[in-house]
Amino acid sequence: YQSPGAYSRDRTGIFYVTTPDSEGSSEDSNGLLRYHCYYGLPTTALHEGYPGHHLQILTAQDQQRDVRRIISSPVAVEGWALYCEVMMGEEGFYRSLEEKLFQKVHLLWRAVRVILDVGLHTRGMTFEEAVDLLVDKAYLERPNAEAEVRRYCAYPAYQICYAVGRREFRSLREAFRRASGSDYSLSAFHSAVLEYGGLPVSLSRWGMELDQ
Repeated sequence: YQSPGAYSRDRTGIFYVTTPDSEGSSEDSNGLLRYHCYYGLPTTALHEGYPGHHLQILTAQDQQRDVRRIISSPVAVEGWALYCEVMMGEEGFYRSLEEKLFQKVHLLWRAVRVILDVGLHTRGMTFEEAVDLLVDKAYLERPNAEAEVRRYCAYPAYQICYAVGRREFRSLREAFRRASGSDYSLSAFHSAVLEYGGLPVSLSRWGMELDQ
């Protein structure tokens, strides 16, 4: 997903979908399609679009303060999108058992990322060990797993932000629920937290005057 510029009048985001290489082997193509199948599309689409990245970024760009428009933390950005994947399941968005299964697989994949991020950069885990873990525990096809691990090696500490960010937003939602009492609503929480854009969740909590 590529967002519109912070000060652009065009609010169009671009969602890239990479199709299998027509010159690649049929085995690799089938492996990619088995994991990125029809039933996985709802989770990916809402992560990247609504109510995930695109909504968060556009709401941030509506803010008057420049800091909220242009400053972002990976924990807040990726955490919000992963939070949305789970929240939408809680709200009944996924229609079939297959869609629900893939949402759980995606959540498991982000949990395994924590182990790999720490392992690759601080525990001496090898490239092949990381690939094997994704194949065995997160059920990725090997070509997908290899591409994932190359990304993890290039961006240390980024992959852990998904699961950590989701945890922080869930904690923030609970604090908001306690503070709101009988006036609590999920939409009110989302409206309040989205005004902070991609700022660190700790700053959103501070600005919303919520306890830890």
